[in-house]
Amino acid sequence: MGEDTVRGSKKAGVDPVGLIAAYALTAVVGFAAYAKLSAPDPHKLVFGDVPLDYLVAGFELVLILLLLPFHRSKLLWGAVTVMFGGFAGYAGYWTFSKGAPCGCFGDLWHPPLGVTVGLDVGFVVIGSLCAWRFGMGRRLRRLSLVGALIAGGAGALYAYKYSPEAYDPNEDRTVPEEGDSDVVIPEFRDVQDRLWFSELLAEQRALQESGEIIATLVFVYEVGCSTCEIYKPDLEAYRELFEGEQDFTMRIVMVSTEEAFEHAGIEIWAWEPAPISFVARGGVVDSEQFRFSGEDTPLDLVEQVYEWANDGVPMPYESSY
Repeated sequence: MGEDTVRGSKKAGVDPVGLIAAYALTAVVGFAAYAKLSAPDPHKLVFGDVPLDYLVAGFELVLILLLLPFHRSKLLWGAVTVMFGGFAGYAGYWTFSKGAPCGCFGDLWHPPLGVTVGLDVGFVVIGSLCAWRFGMGRRLRRLSLVGALIAGGAGALYAYKYSPEAYDPNEDRTVPEEGDSDVVIPEFRDVQDRLWFSELLAEQRALQESGEIIATLVFVYEVGCSTCEIYKPDLEAYRELFEGEQDFTMRIVMVSTEEAFEHAGIEIWAWEPAPISFVARGGVVDSEQFRFSGEDTPLDLVEQVYEWANDGVPMPYESSY
């Protein structure tokens, strides 16, 4: 009788603790599945051209259908432990290696860094505790936790190998000729590489390769971003100034995150919080992402880029911008 009271009766019925845990899991997983189905990542494909997000969302929906009616099942909670171990490994790689969100909630929610990993680890703990509550023995619980660790390693390995930002730094960055649809652009390390080699910035690449300009400052903004709107008029004025005076040192291009997604397939969550900028010179990206902060202004960055372009020195990879 004591066993039934503490760890739940094995007879059919409703367990309040298990039901609360199941409802919490259903809410989070349901939102994540909806986000993946509404905005799948076009660069994560399996079986040819099937978005990986569709498969993951399918597993999540199956889990939701099983959670409430079988919220007392120790095997189900053991599976939850392993499943979220894999999710934690994937999200952890993005958080601790890339310093960026994993995109597990699509474009609908961009949680602060570390929140997704915290949720995943939390559900690993909840899954293990619920498995214990409903009668799973110590040996099976240990196996489920070991399975969670293995799944976590597999998730991190997958994120490392198939990350949209992963690329070989020695790989050829040849730009495809206009109209040549057979040329495949390699997977690049950074989202700015992918944007720079997209059709959206083909004109700027051509200007640099022909020697007509030295550098291009690309300003990436988000529609509706109040900070972005503050900087855009100044940058637009500088853009017109360079083009009007026929100054061949640099050009300024403004691209919205929506345009980056449409023309380069870059998810909005892949960028640092807007607004950000990067510089291309000599036909390739020559800087990491810059962010405006504090008293820094677009004028400060434009002046620095102008000097760097004229000096011919490599762009710094660390900046307060």
